[in-house]
Amino acid sequence: MAGIIDSSVLIDCLRGRVDAIAFLAAQSAGGPARTHLLVAAELLAGARDKSELNLINSFLQSFDLAVPTEAD
Repeated sequence: MAGIIDSSVLIDCLRGRVDAIAFLAAQSAGGPARTHLLVAAELLAGARDKSELNLINSFLQSFDLAVPTEAD
């Protein structure tokens, strides 16, 4: 399984940066890419309006979310 994708990569994808999109596509080749629940929360908190919030929510639907545990 690939590592957890950080917010900086996801933000670049949402901004349309080709290199970030290609990286994410490569990470997703074997199944859904993985990101952390806190990264998802960071993206959602940064939404500037309802349209961006909807876009981010839709984008995050394709990810496997890692949820923190007591061990984290």
